[in-house]
Amino acid sequence: MDHEQAMVSFREGIKASAIVSLLQARIKMAYEAKETGLVCPAWPDDSWVAKLKELGGKAVPLPAEAGESSTSVEVVDQAGDKKDAGADAGEDAGQDAGAEKPEKVGEDATV
Repeated sequence: MDHEQAMVSFREGIKASAIVSLLQARIKMAYEAKETGLVCPAWPDDSWVAKLKELGGKAVPLPAEAGESSTSVEVVDQAGDKKDAGADAGEDAGQDAGAEKPEKVGEDATV
């Protein structure tokens, strides 16, 4: 009987840990959305914070308090876009010059 009780306790501990992690992720997502101007009334972030405190989870700081900024993410994304745009232009340049693609033969050919 002790083994069964230990297993139940173990499962409950894992479940509580997973719930705390999910709540922290939801709260962080809601804070980041608010920072970018996206507000969803279906996200009850205040009740998520209350539930997190009730479960004894670590509070999620606001992005401004944590020193995080969404602008740094945007700069990285913009740099990636510029790189991709150059790569795409290179591929298109060959096609624009009149280069033909080789025909597919055998299994690769479409019917």
